[in-house]
Amino acid sequence: VHHSPYAKPIKSHLQMQVYSALAYGAKGIQYFTYALPKSRIWRFREAIVDEVGAPTPIYSLVQTLNSEIKQLGTTLWQLKSTGVYHSNPVPLDCSAIIPGLPITKIDGENILAGFFTGLGNTKYIMLVNKNYNSGVLGTFYFNKRIKQITEIKKNQAKPSEFTWFDTSVEKSCQILLKAGEGKLFKIYD
Repeated sequence: VHHSPYAKPIKSHLQMQVYSALAYGAKGIQYFTYALPKSRIWRFREAIVDEVGAPTPIYSLVQTLNSEIKQLGTTLWQLKSTGVYHSNPVPLDCSAIIPGLPITKIDGENILAGFFTGLGNTKYIMLVNKNYNSGVLGTFYFNKRIKQITEIKKNQAKPSEFTWFDTSVEKSCQILLKAGEGKLFKIYD
């Protein structure tokens, strides 16, 4: 909800907040706030619904985002977070990519990478563009063991898939992350 000093919610900022939480292993999302609160201190305006319960423009943004979370939720629910890493600039008290991960390097600023394991020791990565003002075309480098990464479908867009056949070299691919966007990939090694 928009209130002093917090700005009016926009799609990319909501996405960045939700996908960052998921990359850190959150199992649910809660919005502040659904209805417009009454307060003499804060100047609340533009919540998900207005004073009489009618949907505001923010309602459709949240509805779309919730639909994506629901699509990813079937997979995310069974995953266990194993670490979270940042591309440059790395925030204070956070970690850059370390040796031993499926990803060895990220070229692209403000990218968050959350790693997960699932049933049968399957591996996943959630990539998030922390910049909610502009997109980023990141180049991701994978270790020699990786054979394929496949995006988990979250909406009507065609999921990305990258396959490598040469196991003797480091692999790389470019992935476009729109402003605030997050994408979940299954990693095959």
